[in-house]
Order: sequence, then structure tokens, then C-alpha cells
Amino acid sequence: MKQNKRGKSDVSRILVPTDFSECSSDALDYAMALAKPLNAELILAHVIEPFPYTAVNAIAFINYEERLIPEARSLLDELSKRPLREKLSVETHLSTGIASREIIRLAEREEADLIVMGTHGRTGIDHLFTGSVAEKVVRLSPCPVLTVHFRSSGSKRKTAAPKRKSATKL
Repeated sequence: MKQNKRGKSDVSRILVPTDFSECSSDALDYAMALAKPLNAELILAHVIEPFPYTAVNAIAFINYEERLIPEARSLLDELSKRPLREKLSVETHLSTGIASREIIRLAEREEADLIVMGTHGRTGIDHLFTGSVAEKVVRLSPCPVLTVHFRSSGSKRKTAAPKRKSATKL
């Protein structure tokens, strides 16, 4: 993270990983609210996880990346229009691999100052089997990570994004 003239940290590049869920959409809202007063660039990223290959599903494997890459590219391009409408600078990245590893690699390569990502809040068996990408990124990230806990549309939410005053304290 770069330092400004007063010795405070500057946030100029914010990485926002997305899985195209409502949870990721909430995280993008937060990232946009932070980016605007800081004049920071957003980096939207999606990682296509490896296909769980077994002999039983070998036929499905053949078309896996062929189908998913164009679809993910289209969704990522569509999502990038949200920050552009707010006059924010945005770039997109699409990769394949283990999500947590690819997010960390991208943060290092793109010199991200902050990662803003959603958490689904899975517990129990779901968490045991799927793990938490956010947990792994928090543990291994080269920069600070802001996690946005997803709240279903039925739950009350005090604010959709941080207030401007708190965003400028970074």
C-alpha cells in the first residue's frame, strides 16, 4: 500500500472478486462507495474453478470451459457497467483455477491496495465441504481484506454501503 505525503496509506486499486451472487453484488456496492471518494480504480475478477473430473462425468468435462468462459466473460463485462455508470475506473480479469489462489495471485500481480469481497456465511456441513474462499484470502492476502457479510433480502440492513466519512479514513 502506497503512502501519501502525510504518511497515511493510499488506496488506489481495489480488487473485487465476484462469483456473480447477491453476496458479491453487495461487496461491489461497498467497493464502489470506497472507490469514489478515494478516486480508486476497481479491479473486478472472476475465477472459474476446475471441473471435478471423474470417469463418470468425462463427457461433461469436454464442454466445461468451452461453455463457461464466454458466459463468465459476458457476466463480468455486464457487471463492469455498474462502476462505469458511476464514472469509476474499472478493469476486469477472468481466470481459471482455485479461487483463493487466483485472487491472491491477482492481488499481487495488480498491486491491489485492498480486496473487498463478499462472504456467504456458510456454516456446518456446507462450510466443511466447500470451505471458505474469503477465509483463505484473508489469511494469505498481500493486502488488507474487507469482507462484506451477505444478508438475505428478507433481513433488515441499516445501510447498503459505508458512509463517505468512514471511507475517507482509510
